Amino acid sequence: IPYLISSAILFALMYGLALLGKLLFKKEAFGGGDIKIYIFIGFVLTYDLGLLSLFIAAVLGLIYALVRNIKLKKELPFVPMISIAVYFCYFFGQNLLDWYLNLF
Repeated sequence: IPYLISSAILFALMYGLALLGKLLFKKEAFGGGDIKIYIFIGFVLTYDLGLLSLFIAAVLGLIYALVRNIKLKKELPFVPMISIAVYFCYFFGQNLLDWYLNLF
């Protein structure tokens, strides 16, 4: 049950971000595959690790775009960043969250 809830939360969050991006930027912010893949990620990671993977994927995408000097008009493939972030969160995510929360 917790992974089903995690899957629903992650999908709803990604879908909401896609709608918000479409309203703000008047074009697609996420592709349909990026949104749908988080349904299946929710069955592997809990929602907190899923959110961490989304954050790490966004940071990786930003680093990739800056290094490759990608212009704002070009599309950036996001699934490779998501896959790297999910692998990282699957193996090290809980330790990273525990370390971060112990700072407070």
